[in-house]
Amino acid sequence: MAPRPAEPGPSAAGEDAGGRSTEDQLPTHVSRGIYRRRRLMDAARLMPAFGTVLFLLPVLWMLGDKPISSARGMVYLFLAWLVLIVLAGILARRLSDPIRGRDPQPDTEAGTDNVV
Repeated sequence: MAPRPAEPGPSAAGEDAGGRSTEDQLPTHVSRGIYRRRRLMDAARLMPAFGTVLFLLPVLWMLGDKPISSARGMVYLFLAWLVLIVLAGILARRLSDPIRGRDPQPDTEAGTDNVV
């Protein structure tokens, strides 16, 4: 009887089915701070689309049976603009905060003296 060919799968050398080292794989779970930071970054990426939808809503109002006055439309646009500015400020402030629970990196290299 002929020997069976090896099936693709994890090898004894610590590789996955794709031949990559298991040490090179990303972790399946990240800390809460990193997860929240990534969701804030996602929200910041969606801000332009959100703003576009907000600014195009008055166009839909004009298609209705009873058109909205231009003064009311301008008030809406400035309020939407203000909301976008406030949201962008909140996101920028939250994204500029350091991630909690991470050790700060030393500013000096090993072997150098900080003589003033």
